[in-house]
Amino acid sequence: MAVQIDSESKLQQVPERRRVWKALVLAVLLIVLVIAVFWAAGEMIFRHGAAPLPKGADSGQVSSLRLRNLDGEFEVVAIDVGRAQGMRPTLDLGISFWAQLADFEITLLGPGGNVMWQEDFSARMAQVSAPEISFEATARGQWRLILSGRARNLMLSVAWKIEE
Repeated sequence: MAVQIDSESKLQQVPERRRVWKALVLAVLLIVLVIAVFWAAGEMIFRHGAAPLPKGADSGQVSSLRLRNLDGEFEVVAIDVGRAQGMRPTLDLGISFWAQLADFEITLLGPGGNVMWQEDFSARMAQVSAPEISFEATARGQWRLILSGRARNLMLSVAWKIEE
């Protein structure tokens, strides 16, 4: 009789193991499916979407770009600021982006290469609109907006306006 109990308990363990393996396989398949859906959504947005426009885009100049992969440094835009006698122009800048993966910083360099503004961004599947930035552009020359770091499927728009 003791032998029968052992064989019955072994028979009961086999279906329990099968249930555990089925649950584990289903969980792994579900995780793979979720990852595939997010990847496909990111690709569709990148291929067919437009870069989000920042505040001030309707009243100034706009530069938009799409980068599949960024690993390093990239000059987004160079803005020429001239100065009339006795005038102190103001540079208004708006930045917005959508990225599947972003870990970068945006830097605004003045004509002498001085860092005038810098912001770090780190996000996944995010749309970001930075607040509008305003500078007194006392230095005449070329102001450069530099993107440095890493990003995947990045759509970036920069709007700027020079008021004198």
